[in-house]
Amino acid sequence: MKSSKSILFLSDIHCGSYYAPCTEKPYIAQAKTYWNPTKLQRKLLKYWRWIKEELIQQPYLICINGEPIDGDNKKENGGGLWSNNQDDQINDFCKLMKQYQPKHITMTRGSGYHIQKDNFSFEDIVAQRLGVKPYQTMHEAERYRQWDDNRNQKIIIDDIRTFDVNGCIFNVAHHIGYNKAYHNKSQAVTAMLASLEFMRGKYWKPKDFPHIVVRGHVHYYVLVGFARIRGFTEPTLKLSMDRYFTRQGVPEPPSIGAVEVIVESNGHAMIEPHIITNDMYPKFDITRY
Repeated sequence: MKSSKSILFLSDIHCGSYYAPCTEKPYIAQAKTYWNPTKLQRKLLKYWRWIKEELIQQPYLICINGEPIDGDNKKENGGGLWSNNQDDQINDFCKLMKQYQPKHITMTRGSGYHIQKDNFSFEDIVAQRLGVKPYQTMHEAERYRQWDDNRNQKIIIDDIRTFDVNGCIFNVAHHIGYNKAYHNKSQAVTAMLASLEFMRGKYWKPKDFPHIVVRGHVHYYVLVGFARIRGFTEPTLKLSMDRYFTRQGVPEPPSIGAVEVIVESNGHAMIEPHIITNDMYPKFDITRY
């Protein structure tokens, strides 16, 4: 008999950044030393563990929806990183993931700026080390899978991931349009769901059409629902820096956390965001004269 299953959606962890979580002692291989996390990073690690404590169920599946590491930040010559070596970042991210111990892990591709160097994707290395099973997006993609096998590549991750849990179909990808104004943040999700309605019967058989659509990239949580389909954008684990201030000089805080979806045996799905409350956010230091 089927039982309910929990899927934990993580996105934009950005391990390697000063503004993202890391373990208590990240190792920097080239210097043969350990990084001493900042006060902010220690707080972010608490958020990471808080999410685990808030989960309703032990995750049956974790979906990492892009950008587990921050990359080399080449536009700023590695600024804002405790290590600009992607292998250091990958090792530490994998240690973070061990704290969750899911039965299965799957992944999608994030932005090339963070996870790609030339034609090489560091997310493939993350997938290998986490034991992600190969998958394909469409039957036509099999030829790429065979090509990778011939090149001794064990892992395939792609831009789009579609999977079934207890009869609930998920369509997951990292990229979606960003909306600045708070009253407009649902527009990209709404437009995407409307566009999907025109695809019914094209890329999916009627029984396999997505019930829940998941996107990352924007660092804020928005949930939109229609009669037969729901969609949400994912929170992040990376705090915004000064560059995320609006033109009016007002900071735009991200949604810090993750989203758990519990699918019952009959396919009914409950979407449960685990996002830190306002009082948990780091606060500005105030200079008092």
